[in-house]
Amino acid sequence: ILEYLDQFTAFAQSSIIDERIKATLRATQDGQAILQAIRDTVIVPSPQTALNQALTMPSPLATLLYNTYGLAVNKINSSLMEGIEKGKNPRDVAKQLTDDLHASFFAMDRIARTEMLRAYRESQRRYYEDTGLLRGYQRLATKDHRVCLACLVNDGRFYAIDQRFIEHPQGRCQLVPVFNDEPDLAWQFGHQWIHTISSQWQQEIMGKDRWELYKKGIALDTMIETVNNGIWGLGYRTIPLNELQKRYAT
Repeated sequence: ILEYLDQFTAFAQSSIIDERIKATLRATQDGQAILQAIRDTVIVPSPQTALNQALTMPSPLATLLYNTYGLAVNKINSSLMEGIEKGKNPRDVAKQLTDDLHASFFAMDRIARTEMLRAYRESQRRYYEDTGLLRGYQRLATKDHRVCLACLVNDGRFYAIDQRFIEHPQGRCQLVPVFNDEPDLAWQFGHQWIHTISSQWQQEIMGKDRWELYKKGIALDTMIETVNNGIWGLGYRTIPLNELQKRYAT
């Protein structure tokens, strides 16, 4: 089992790096298309420049994968030893080991998805910065039933063009370019949009208990925060409910 997991981890790292390069090149092409649609302006970087961006982009990939691998190994060993010590049925032990493997593969899949999205957005930001046409970009959140509260509250936020995109695992927000000679763009931002949807939909996004705090007048922007992850860097998160309840206990 451990040998298989080791081989899978190495394969996953190689595959994700390949997909990251593809995401980087695709992001540059999409950035060109967006600027052309807005201003009929196309600045095409050399293929080598785009490839260099893909290869030199800082990535926590190896650390994340092998941390996940280490946790999986420990969990598998623990389950195996527990099964032996307690004299469990081999079938029950095998099922537990299978569950442990599935959890590890799920974690690696989450890492892969996050790395693809991160590579795409950072490559697009770098392309925008290299054009010299933009002073920054704004966050565009996906306003649907799966949007996270942190992304919704930060929808429309402006970032300087040299600032890396702040995100969380498997985030789906996009960059909206802002030209040097233009003011910030305006649309129905997330903190405005959420007031227009049904209470049921609001609860799907926030959770029932957090929604009740919101209905009591607790501002949405006090329910989120920026955190600095030692591996991924800056990111947004929705403050855990137990922390909010302590903070606003009456």
